[in-house]
Amino acid sequence: MAALSFTIVVTPESIKQDVIQFLAAGLIKNGGMANSLLAKLSAAQEARIRGNCSTSARDYDAFIHELQAQDAKGIDASAVNIMIGDAQYLLAHCP
Repeated sequence: MAALSFTIVVTPESIKQDVIQFLAAGLIKNGGMANSLLAKLSAAQEARIRGNCSTSARDYDAFIHELQAQDAKGIDASAVNIMIGDAQYLLAHCP
């Protein structure tokens, strides 16, 4: 059996696409929740573009806390785990 390796790249835009896809798939239960998550991600992305990593981190933390509050309630647990992992990657790799 051959080993296969691959790299997953997370970007501020790709995590927003996660939210949109999870909403479309019914893993995020309503549009209002998705809009709230997208607003936090947009704010984090804008701060990141300006090079303001501390503000970006606060916005990503708020995103993570909202996900945790909705875990297995308004958002499917598997979707929560994916998006938290993506946000944590972006937190650790701010330019």
